[in-house]
Amino acid sequence: MDDLKITTVEHDNDISILYKWSKLYRIPKRLVIIESKIIDGEEVKIYSNGLKSINTVINLGKSLDDIYRLYPMISPKDIVMLYILSRTKSTDNVLLDINNFYKLLDINEISDI
Repeated sequence: MDDLKITTVEHDNDISILYKWSKLYRIPKRLVIIESKIIDGEEVKIYSNGLKSINTVINLGKSLDDIYRLYPMISPKDIVMLYILSRTKSTDNVLLDINNFYKLLDINEISDI
């Protein structure tokens, strides 16, 4: 887990806190992952960098479908974008992987980028 922290004030709410984490991580707010955990009997929200989390599982060789199951709060379009940015194999293989993933989601195939 990151050691990054934000400063909250009395009038902060879930939305303002999300924006603060987004600014701190330097990512769009839609890529901030929010998880609720019980710590010492109290519910605590954990904000993590979705870009970093998804890149980690891509580098571990997870498929697009695996990534989508792990991070259903991230849109398929964003997952595909991050996948393309992180892959080093040929474009043909990337397109094949994306088309297979879109078939699972019943989305029309793409033929080129």
